[in-house]
Order: sequence, then structure tokens, then C-alpha cells
Amino acid sequence: MKFGYRKFVFVPICFLLFSYAETLAAAVVALADPPNRHNRPAQVSSIARPRDQDWSDYQIIIWQPQTLARLAGLARLGVTAGKIFGERDGRLDPAKIPQEVAPFLALHRRWYIENIATDFYSAYHRWQPDHPVNWSFEEAKRLHRQEPANLASFIRTPSLSDPAWLRRITLRLWQHARAYAPYRPLYYNLGDETGIADLAAAWDFDFAPSSLAAMRVWLKQTYGTLAALNREWRTRFADWDAVMPMTTDAALKQPDQNFAAWADFKGMDGYRVRARGPRRH
Repeated sequence: MKFGYRKFVFVPICFLLFSYAETLAAAVVALADPPNRHNRPAQVSSIARPRDQDWSDYQIIIWQPQTLARLAGLARLGVTAGKIFGERDGRLDPAKIPQEVAPFLALHRRWYIENIATDFYSAYHRWQPDHPVNWSFEEAKRLHRQEPANLASFIRTPSLSDPAWLRRITLRLWQHARAYAPYRPLYYNLGDETGIADLAAAWDFDFAPSSLAAMRVWLKQTYGTLAALNREWRTRFADWDAVMPMTTDAALKQPDQNFAAWADFKGMDGYRVRARGPRRH
């Protein structure tokens, strides 16, 4: 549960995009919250030990920052946990962690780590001090209105398939998981109000070169041969590097109502969520 002026019912949002890091997820969970922890005592190495209680998986979480006094009052009302913001703008400093967790430890409350990778997963709906939260998405729409044929408005920044960004986010996640592991946070949250565009807004992301390259790999796996893809899409691509998806504008004008090239483009979003996330080998 999340209390506050904007959010009232909280389903652990870490899982909304946690599948981006399938390989990493197992390691994060192992570090943060070992299996069957409710069926056995906490390990000696754990600093924050969950209390033995019924319904121990049910948490009432306060999202806003609190003083120790206010957190104590909320604890008396039944609030069981809070949040600590992840570090996105610089290197995580483990020396600051004891100070961050001290109020929760003093009151025997727990916490989760918030918004570790919002700049990656919520790039088009993210709080910034000098712009509206969705200003970058509004800019993409403005460009599309001015130049409908310009695919630059459909290039996501950052691309969810960008190798440099994937390495950066992978390193950041591992730094947080390792630094906070002794304290056993409830979970690690990758981003709040995430989305490929502005939340669930329909948009033709992503035409970035790295995304198109990943899409073509997926199409090869799906169709097997270029000839099979051309039959399904009713296209005449001469080689895989020439394959381009269909935009929504083009699909709306499709005279034969064959939307395969558009549907595969949108299906690629699901593939990217499942398979193109940060990994550590």
C-alpha cells in the first residue's frame, strides 16, 4: 500500500519492469531476500531481521520522506515500511547507507529501494525540476506534427536496446543490490511510472539503430528466412538489414488490412521487455 496525495493502492511496482533484468533478478532476489525467509530464522549476517508474525508479506509502505518522529507516529498507526531513493546521478556511496537506514532500524521498520533506473525505464515520464514530467514526450509529438515523415520522433532516448545504457544500468543495479544486501530491503524498484513512451501512451518507439538491430534478430528467430517474412508482411526486402517495421500512420492507410509488419513491431516491445534487459554473465 502506498499513502500520499497521488497514490493510494500500491502493488509492488518493482515487478512491472523487473523482467527487463531476468538474469539479474535472480541474483538481486538472492542477495536481498533469500528464499523461504519466512520459514526459517534470519541469518546472523543480516542487519535488518524481519519479525516473526502472521501476514509478514503484507506491508503498508509510506512513500514520502519522513522525520524519525513522524515515522514513529506512522508506525503506531500500522505503517510497516518506507522507501530509500536509489542513486542515479553518481556513484553509490555505501558509507551513506547506515545513516539512511538508521530511522527504520530504530523503529524496527523495513524499506525498499526506489527508482534505481527511472532515467532508463521512465525517460518520457519523469520528474525534473525545470520541466513538466512528460516534456520529452511532448517534444517527440511536436516533431511528429511538424515532420510526419521524420522517423527521428520515433527514436527513444535512451533506447531500451542501447548496449552502453544496458551496461550502465546493469552495473548500477548490481551496486545497489550488493550495497544494501546486508540490510535485506523488501525489494529493489527499477522505476516509478515506467513506460516505453509516456506511461502507456501509444507511440512508435523505437526506431533507434540498436532497437532495429534487435528487432531484426527477433524476426530472424521468428520467421527463419527472409522469404517467409516477405510472404507474411507482403514486402520485398532484399536483405535483413533493409527490414523496417510499419508505423501506426502507415498501418492506418494499409489498403489490404495486412498489419503483420505493424503487429510484429509492437510485439517486439514485449520481446524487448523479456529479453533485452540488463544482464550480468
